[in-house]
Amino acid sequence: MTFSNAQANIRICTAVLIAYTGTDASKWIEIKKGSLKLEKGNAATDWTPAPEDVDSAISALDDKTIANATALEQRLSTQILQSQEQIQQTVTEQYFTKDETNRLIQEVSTAFTQTAEGWQMDFNKLVSVVNANQASTDSEFQNWSKYIRFVDGNIILGQVQNPIILTIKNDRISFAQSGQEVAYLSNSELTITDARITHSLRIGYFGWVPRANGSLDLKKVS
Repeated sequence: MTFSNAQANIRICTAVLIAYTGTDASKWIEIKKGSLKLEKGNAATDWTPAPEDVDSAISALDDKTIANATALEQRLSTQILQSQEQIQQTVTEQYFTKDETNRLIQEVSTAFTQTAEGWQMDFNKLVSVVNANQASTDSEFQNWSKYIRFVDGNIILGQVQNPIILTIKNDRISFAQSGQEVAYLSNSELTITDARITHSLRIGYFGWVPRANGSLDLKKVS
Protein backbone atom coordinates (compact mmCIF):
# COMPACT_ATOMS: atom_id res chain seq x y z
CA MET A 1 0.00 0.00 0.00
CA THR A 2 1.42 3.38 -0.98
CA PHE A 3 0.19 6.94 -0.44
CA SER A 4 1.53 10.45 -0.94
CA ASN A 5 0.86 13.97 0.30
CA ALA A 6 -1.62 15.81 -1.94
CA GLN A 7 -0.68 19.24 -0.59
CA ALA A 8 2.08 20.88 -2.59
CA ASN A 9 4.94 22.86 -1.03
CA ILE A 10 4.18 21.50 2.46
CA ARG A 11 6.69 19.30 4.28
CA ILE A 12 5.01 16.80 6.59
CA CYS A 13 6.06 13.82 8.66
CA THR A 14 4.19 10.75 7.40
CA ALA A 15 2.90 8.24 9.96
CA VAL A 16 0.42 5.37 10.15
CA LEU A 17 -2.18 5.52 12.94
CA ILE A 18 -4.62 2.74 13.92
CA ALA A 19 -7.82 3.31 15.90
CA TYR A 20 -11.54 2.46 16.04
CA THR A 21 -14.08 4.94 14.77
CA GLY A 22 -14.69 7.47 17.49
CA THR A 23 -11.57 6.61 19.48
CA ASP A 24 -10.02 9.59 21.23
CA ALA A 25 -6.97 10.92 19.37
CA SER A 26 -4.78 10.48 22.45
CA LYS A 27 -5.42 6.70 22.30
CA TRP A 28 -4.52 6.13 18.67
CA ILE A 29 -1.76 3.58 18.05
CA GLU A 30 1.15 4.84 15.93
CA ILE A 31 2.93 2.37 13.67
CA LYS A 32 6.49 3.51 13.13
CA LYS A 33 8.37 3.12 9.86
CA GLY A 34 9.73 -0.37 9.29
CA SER A 35 7.59 -2.09 11.94
CA LEU A 36 4.44 -2.91 9.97
CA LYS A 37 4.03 -5.99 7.76
CA LEU A 38 0.76 -7.05 6.14
CA GLU A 39 0.17 -10.85 6.02
CA LYS A 40 -2.62 -13.15 4.89
CA GLY A 41 -3.75 -15.67 7.50
CA ASN A 42 -3.98 -15.88 11.28
CA ALA A 43 -0.36 -16.86 12.12
CA ALA A 44 2.14 -14.03 12.30
CA THR A 45 5.74 -14.57 11.18
CA ASP A 46 8.94 -12.85 12.27
CA TRP A 47 9.71 -9.46 10.77
CA THR A 48 11.80 -9.59 7.59
CA PRO A 49 13.20 -6.69 5.56
CA ALA A 50 11.71 -5.92 2.18
CA PRO A 51 13.82 -6.90 -0.87
CA GLU A 52 14.35 -3.27 -1.80
CA ASP A 53 15.66 -2.57 1.72
CA VAL A 54 18.17 -5.43 1.37
CA ASP A 55 19.30 -4.13 -2.04
CA SER A 56 19.63 -0.64 -0.60
CA ALA A 57 21.77 -1.94 2.29
CA ILE A 58 24.05 -3.81 -0.10
CA SER A 59 24.40 -0.73 -2.31
CA ALA A 60 25.21 1.41 0.73
CA LEU A 61 27.85 -1.11 1.81
CA ASP A 62 29.42 -1.06 -1.65
CA ASP A 63 29.52 2.75 -1.59
CA LYS A 64 31.13 2.66 1.86
CA THR A 65 33.76 0.18 0.66
CA ILE A 66 34.63 2.41 -2.30
CA ALA A 67 34.74 5.52 -0.09
CA ASN A 68 37.15 3.79 2.29
CA ALA A 69 39.40 2.45 -0.48
CA THR A 70 41.89 5.25 0.13
CA ALA A 71 42.18 4.13 3.77
CA LEU A 72 43.61 0.73 2.78
CA GLU A 73 47.22 -0.30 2.96
CA GLN A 74 48.71 -2.40 0.16
CA ARG A 75 51.34 -5.04 0.93
CA LEU A 76 53.26 -7.07 -1.65
CA SER A 77 55.25 -10.21 -0.92
CA THR A 78 57.10 -12.89 -2.89
CA GLN A 79 58.18 -16.37 -1.86
CA ILE A 80 60.19 -19.19 -3.41
CA LEU A 81 60.00 -22.69 -1.90
CA GLN A 82 62.18 -25.52 -3.13
CA SER A 83 62.10 -29.20 -2.22
CA GLN A 84 63.20 -32.46 -3.80
CA GLU A 85 59.82 -32.86 -5.50
CA GLN A 86 59.01 -29.34 -6.68
CA ILE A 87 59.83 -25.63 -6.94
CA GLN A 88 57.12 -23.12 -6.12
CA GLN A 89 57.12 -19.34 -6.66
CA THR A 90 54.35 -17.23 -5.13
CA VAL A 91 53.51 -13.53 -5.48
CA THR A 92 50.87 -12.12 -3.11
CA GLU A 93 49.11 -8.75 -2.95
CA GLN A 94 47.17 -7.92 0.23
CA TYR A 95 45.01 -5.01 1.34
CA PHE A 96 44.60 -4.13 5.04
CA THR A 97 42.64 -1.41 6.80
CA LYS A 98 44.77 1.41 8.19
CA ASP A 99 42.75 1.72 11.38
CA GLU A 100 43.52 0.05 14.68
CA THR A 101 41.88 -3.22 13.59
CA ASN A 102 44.37 -3.74 10.75
CA ARG A 103 41.96 -6.22 9.13
CA LEU A 104 42.68 -8.11 5.93
CA ILE A 105 40.19 -6.96 3.28
CA GLN A 106 41.44 -8.66 0.13
CA GLU A 107 44.25 -10.95 -0.98
CA VAL A 108 45.21 -11.87 -4.54
CA SER A 109 48.01 -14.30 -5.33
CA THR A 110 49.47 -16.37 -8.15
CA ALA A 111 51.62 -19.46 -7.63
CA PHE A 112 53.84 -21.23 -10.16
CA THR A 113 54.69 -24.84 -9.26
CA GLN A 114 57.05 -27.03 -11.28
CA THR A 115 57.53 -30.78 -10.86
CA ALA A 116 59.11 -33.54 -12.93
CA GLU A 117 55.69 -34.33 -14.51
CA GLY A 118 54.74 -30.76 -15.45
CA TRP A 119 53.88 -27.40 -14.00
CA GLN A 120 50.82 -25.61 -12.67
CA MET A 121 49.68 -22.01 -12.20
CA ASP A 122 47.19 -21.21 -9.43
CA PHE A 123 45.18 -17.99 -9.21
CA ASN A 124 43.68 -17.26 -5.79
CA LYS A 125 41.48 -14.40 -4.62
CA LEU A 126 40.41 -13.98 -1.00
CA VAL A 127 37.84 -11.28 -0.25
CA SER A 128 36.44 -10.16 3.09
CA VAL A 129 32.68 -9.50 2.96
CA VAL A 130 31.32 -7.46 5.87
CA ASN A 131 27.92 -8.60 7.07
CA ALA A 132 25.71 -5.55 7.58
CA ASN A 133 23.65 -7.38 10.21
CA GLN A 134 26.67 -7.94 12.47
CA ALA A 135 29.32 -5.77 14.05
CA SER A 136 31.74 -4.06 11.68
CA THR A 137 34.60 -6.14 13.03
CA ASP A 138 32.94 -9.38 11.89
CA SER A 139 33.69 -10.60 8.39
CA GLU A 140 33.12 -13.56 6.15
CA PHE A 141 35.84 -14.65 3.75
CA GLN A 142 35.10 -15.90 0.26
CA ASN A 143 37.84 -17.71 -1.66
CA TRP A 144 38.09 -18.24 -5.42
CA SER A 145 40.86 -20.57 -6.60
CA LYS A 146 41.46 -21.16 -10.31
CA TYR A 147 44.28 -23.10 -11.93
CA ILE A 148 46.01 -23.91 -15.22
CA ARG A 149 47.90 -27.20 -15.36
CA PHE A 150 50.33 -28.38 -18.01
CA VAL A 151 50.57 -32.17 -17.70
CA ASP A 152 52.04 -34.50 -20.35
CA GLY A 153 51.55 -31.89 -23.08
CA ASN A 154 47.92 -31.21 -22.11
CA ILE A 155 46.41 -27.97 -20.79
CA ILE A 156 43.85 -28.37 -17.99
CA LEU A 157 41.66 -25.45 -16.91
CA GLY A 158 39.52 -25.56 -13.79
CA GLN A 159 38.36 -23.99 -10.57
CA VAL A 160 38.45 -25.49 -7.08
CA GLN A 161 35.03 -26.87 -6.00
CA ASN A 162 33.73 -26.56 -9.59
CA PRO A 163 32.91 -29.96 -11.16
CA ILE A 164 33.51 -28.75 -14.75
CA ILE A 165 37.03 -29.10 -16.19
CA LEU A 166 38.30 -28.21 -19.66
CA THR A 167 41.19 -30.25 -21.10
CA ILE A 168 42.99 -29.22 -24.30
CA LYS A 169 44.95 -32.04 -25.96
CA ASN A 170 46.84 -32.20 -29.23
CA ASP A 171 43.88 -33.82 -31.04
CA ARG A 172 40.94 -33.28 -28.69
CA ILE A 173 39.19 -30.59 -26.66
CA SER A 174 37.30 -32.24 -23.83
CA PHE A 175 34.73 -31.06 -21.29
CA ALA A 176 34.35 -33.15 -18.12
CA GLN A 177 31.83 -32.83 -15.31
CA SER A 178 32.32 -34.63 -12.00
CA GLY A 179 35.02 -36.80 -13.60
CA GLN A 180 32.88 -37.87 -16.60
CA GLU A 181 33.48 -36.58 -20.14
CA VAL A 182 30.24 -34.91 -21.32
CA ALA A 183 31.43 -33.31 -24.59
CA TYR A 184 34.47 -33.25 -26.87
CA LEU A 185 35.65 -31.83 -30.20
CA SER A 186 37.82 -34.11 -32.33
CA ASN A 187 38.29 -34.99 -36.03
CA SER A 188 36.04 -32.09 -37.13
CA GLU A 189 33.17 -33.48 -35.04
CA LEU A 190 31.54 -32.21 -31.86
CA THR A 191 30.09 -34.92 -29.63
CA ILE A 192 27.76 -33.92 -26.77
CA THR A 193 26.05 -36.17 -24.26
CA ASP A 194 23.03 -33.86 -23.85
CA ALA A 195 22.36 -30.75 -25.96
CA ARG A 196 19.92 -27.87 -25.45
CA ILE A 197 19.37 -25.33 -28.26
CA THR A 198 17.85 -22.12 -26.94
CA HIS A 199 16.67 -20.74 -30.32
CA SER A 200 17.40 -22.44 -33.66
CA LEU A 201 19.48 -25.28 -35.15
CA ARG A 202 21.03 -25.00 -38.62
CA ILE A 203 22.44 -27.86 -40.70
CA GLY A 204 23.87 -26.75 -44.03
CA TYR A 205 21.18 -24.79 -45.89
CA PHE A 206 18.37 -26.09 -43.67
CA GLY A 207 17.44 -25.19 -40.14
CA TRP A 208 14.98 -25.80 -37.36
CA VAL A 209 13.56 -22.32 -36.74
CA PRO A 210 10.77 -21.48 -34.25
CA ARG A 211 7.65 -19.65 -35.42
CA ALA A 212 6.12 -16.67 -33.68
CA ASN A 213 3.32 -18.91 -32.36
CA GLY A 214 5.86 -21.23 -30.66
CA SER A 215 5.84 -24.11 -33.17
CA LEU A 216 8.99 -25.35 -34.89
CA ASP A 217 9.65 -25.47 -38.65
CA LEU A 218 12.29 -27.24 -40.71
CA LYS A 219 12.96 -24.98 -43.66
CA LYS A 220 15.65 -23.80 -46.03
CA VAL A 221 17.65 -20.84 -44.77
CA SER A 222 20.12 -18.61 -46.56
